[in-house]
Amino acid sequence: MEALPNDHRYLVHPTSRTDHHPELGATAVTFPDPPVVAVLPVDVVPANPPDSLAPYVVEVATASGPDWVLTDDSIAFGADLVVQHYLGWRSTWVRELELDPLTSVLVLADVLDDGETAARWANDWVAGRPTAVSDPALLADCLSVAHETIVARAESGWGFVNATPGRPTIGLARAWSPGGGSHVLAATAEVRVTIERDAGVCVHLDDPADDRRRDHVVGVNEVLVEDDGVHVIAASGRMELDHRQARPLAWVVPGATRWRVRTIPEVLVWAKTFNRLALACQASVRDAVSLELRVGFPIAATAPLRRPG
Repeated sequence: MEALPNDHRYLVHPTSRTDHHPELGATAVTFPDPPVVAVLPVDVVPANPPDSLAPYVVEVATASGPDWVLTDDSIAFGADLVVQHYLGWRSTWVRELELDPLTSVLVLADVLDDGETAARWANDWVAGRPTAVSDPALLADCLSVAHETIVARAESGWGFVNATPGRPTIGLARAWSPGGGSHVLAATAEVRVTIERDAGVCVHLDDPADDRRRDHVVGVNEVLVEDDGVHVIAASGRMELDHRQARPLAWVVPGATRWRVRTIPEVLVWAKTFNRLALACQASVRDAVSLELRVGFPIAATAPLRRPG
């Protein structure tokens, strides 16, 4: 499993994506969805940390019971060896696999049945509860059927590719299915990044200080960050933004100075979830351990689960 970016907190995030941030120059901002995480406990949570980690961790209460997390200053200023030691210790009692973003997983869940699964998961996550998977074998079978259904309907989705020069990447930074309808990826009071079923990725500029300053582009193909500003290249034309205005574009693909949008087979939108959730279901059945689905970034990055056999 890939390592977490350094700026992620090792805590479960709330499902709400909109918050008030006066320091960002907006009364409300919308951040991209946090991912859903498959969680497999493999042992009892230790009652005490090892002496070498005691100054750097704190016990917290979660919906699933007690847990140990690194303190904020350890994440921000601690030596790399401290974080690595913590991750190794944590992996002795829990395995966590990051799936696709919250809204995208709920769109996939709609394919599993007549919407009951999506409604149940959404109710749990909005209430801040993890979803306990009562029958992992059945969920694995449902995922297989959903995969075949999506392949058979042969529709297309959109994939976001980190194309930053000199930084090779594997896989998609983000993806979206047209079955999800219109969706706000990220926004401030001034700029919104949306995905529309027929128009693809769109950027809307609405300057609250000047009613005449309004613009939008549809069918975004590429976003390029340069010293003089941020350039949005779309099927309908171009948009030029300053760095402050373009913050929502940076949140869509964090750390990228260039990203592109490509049409992809719809089934690839959920490649991460199909692969990792199937492995988690198999491991749950094989090892007779429970499986939960939570919203938020993994508290720790762990090695991929081995395949049966």
